[in-house]
Amino acid sequence: MANLVDTATPANSRVSLTLLTGAVVLFGMAYGADSFAAGNGILMPVVASTFIVGGASQIATEAVLRGDGSPVTAVLIGLALNLRFVALGLIISPYLPKQPLKRLFASHLVSDHPVSFSMLETPERRKKSYLLIGLLMWGAWVGGTLIGAVAGSAFDASALGADGAIAAGFVALAVDQVVGRKSVITAIVAFATSMILMIWVESGIAVVGATVVAIAVGRAIGVHKELAR
Repeated sequence: MANLVDTATPANSRVSLTLLTGAVVLFGMAYGADSFAAGNGILMPVVASTFIVGGASQIATEAVLRGDGSPVTAVLIGLALNLRFVALGLIISPYLPKQPLKRLFASHLVSDHPVSFSMLETPERRKKSYLLIGLLMWGAWVGGTLIGAVAGSAFDASALGADGAIAAGFVALAVDQVVGRKSVITAIVAFATSMILMIWVESGIAVVGATVVAIAVGRAIGVHKELAR
């Protein structure tokens, strides 16, 4: 598997891919432990991660429900966080298999990093890169969820520091995107915002708030122009 990933990703992206895989496992563990603590058992979070593959939206939705938020609010937050999958699907669509069942399976793997990594490749290599990295991210998310849920069934999952795992995961996810002074400023502001919000609200809601602040700050100081250069 390692050799296949090596041939499917640029050399300068392999370190980022390793960090991302570890971050996704941490996210999955945090979600699995949190979901088990909420009384959902082991099977339910694993099945959810297998078929939803929602990442941050699953964590945020779980946080809203655990904080006595309404199901409608939880669904709306989940949908808002996953709206980007529509754009990602449109970007990768030309490179997905044409056969209906294979295309359906490939579309299930759509998420931020399989798409972004594959688009760094030449057109003829994008399909292979997308499928390999998509399977890696999916396996890391589902596997992490299972580990977290099982750990939660064995002892107090709060000892794992789920909130800290979420924060650490976002730091790892941001490493490959922080390029240039303006990006660093935006990352610091977003991280500080999430840490401050976590004093008063659940971690999933803090992540949503930090994301909104990051978008606003990034647009204000022109991060998109810096990254385009």
